[in-house]
Amino acid sequence: MKYIIVGDSSMDLNDELSSGMNWAHAPFRINVDGKDYIDDNNAQRDDFLSAIKKSKSVAKSAAPAPHDYTVHLSEDTECAFFISLSSKLSSSYSSALIAVQEAKEKFPRLKVHAFDSLSASAGESVIAVKIKNLIDEGKSFEEIVKETEEFIANKHLYFILDNLTTLWKNGRLKNLKGIIAMLLNIKPILAEDGKGEIKLADKAKTFSKGIDKLANHLSACKNAAERTLIIAHCNALERAEILKEKVSAAVKFKDIQIVPMKLLSSTYANEGGIVAGC
Repeated sequence: MKYIIVGDSSMDLNDELSSGMNWAHAPFRINVDGKDYIDDNNAQRDDFLSAIKKSKSVAKSAAPAPHDYTVHLSEDTECAFFISLSSKLSSSYSSALIAVQEAKEKFPRLKVHAFDSLSASAGESVIAVKIKNLIDEGKSFEEIVKETEEFIANKHLYFILDNLTTLWKNGRLKNLKGIIAMLLNIKPILAEDGKGEIKLADKAKTFSKGIDKLANHLSACKNAAERTLIIAHCNALERAEILKEKVSAAVKFKDIQIVPMKLLSSTYANEGGIVAGC
């Protein structure tokens, strides 16, 4: 099967995962104090994070256009799979749906589908891995779509952050307004709610204890031996490695990968943030 997986730039990958699949990014554009950053593979994350730290305003992101998805297709592409940030958090999925229609018009024989990840960062990444695994198993396009949609409905995403400022100011924590004051002095473990929005899953007094609780949640994942766990981090490799070690001691996943966050995920996670999906 001549395929391509196109994820928006919330799909965080490392070199090992990237080398094993035919993929591309539909990049977000992020504006910090009037300067635009394109979240492509050439983006300078350290410079970007420095700009975020110095800024007194909140970074603004713009979702990919439909063209950012379709530009990666060609006449010999047989199947294309688009993966977007949760439709509850961004218009990226709407762009992906338009891209599906434009792709079908341009390449009538192409089979193409857009997945609403109902997630972000590592949550998108595990979907890409799932699609690649199904391709390797020789599944048909229709089987891949069906099984991936089922996987999305049953996947898990947790995250723990040092800084909730960007998420709060951008309205991403609107469902947690009643507990924000309580969260100021603790480290919340947040999760997707199964509908593409954010919920409070647990809380801890320190980040290290938060890692322990996060490891417990991940260790409870059903069918772990059949799943890949992806741990995304924003300049927090040591924390990611500690989490991997704790999870590995409790349960055996099919694979565990640590990946650096791209700019979009880093914008919301901020330095030190950890996002884990399986």
